Amino acid sequence: MKKNKLIVIILYIAIVAAILWMVLGIFDIGKSNLTESQMMELFNEEQVQSFVVKDHTITLYLKNPYQGNTRLTTELADVDAFRQEMSDLLKEQIASGALESYDFRAESQRSAFELVIPLLIVGLIL
Repeated sequence: MKKNKLIVIILYIAIVAAILWMVLGIFDIGKSNLTESQMMELFNEEQVQSFVVKDHTITLYLKNPYQGNTRLTTELADVDAFRQEMSDLLKEQIASGALESYDFRAESQRSAFELVIPLLIVGLIL
């Protein structure tokens, strides 16, 4: 009897974890609705103090608040195109001191949690 309760509890936990994982991914919680043209405007106006690109996400750290925030995060459609397009401007702004730093980080691998949850759910259902 105790074994059946434990299996049911594990199943519920797995289902809740999977739903949360999907909801967080689908709704992009933590992302702003900053458009590419708004982002480019911030760069051109030298409002970006630093930024980090990881995977397809860019996080901007601003000198002055924009829409009430000094930290904005949004998606980049094409990281390589962004890097090529911005190369000259970034070099100029680094040289002038308008841009303090930037970083293009390697794409991250999926965590063990992301890989195990679907397998756990399928295993528990079968």
